[in-house]
Amino acid sequence: MVSLVKPADRLRIAWCAAAAGPICWFAQLLISYALIARACVNFPSLLAILGCVFTIPVLIAALAAWRVYQAGPAAAESTATGRARFVELLGLVTPLVFLVAMLWQDLAVVFFPPCDR
Repeated sequence: MVSLVKPADRLRIAWCAAAAGPICWFAQLLISYALIARACVNFPSLLAILGCVFTIPVLIAALAAWRVYQAGPAAAESTATGRARFVELLGLVTPLVFLVAMLWQDLAVVFFPPCDR
């Protein structure tokens, strides 16, 4: 498969994808914690919507990392290419792990409402 992305850009995409999962999960956790009282009073489905909003960038990051990883090695096999492939794989696996964590967190919000009614 021919890749139109330069090797340096491939590493940037992989690192951004690897960082997107933890950043979105942590932001979702903090913002949900801050808005729980307001969600109980005014808008009960706010936490579920917030979970979906923060899940979308992680999905996009995982898809971008998948495209980079599927493009194959950028050059002949060497130590540098091995490191680049490792970073590309890290950029693929990290968002998927945090995506699973975020989906479990979203399911908990849906099935166990945070408000006692």
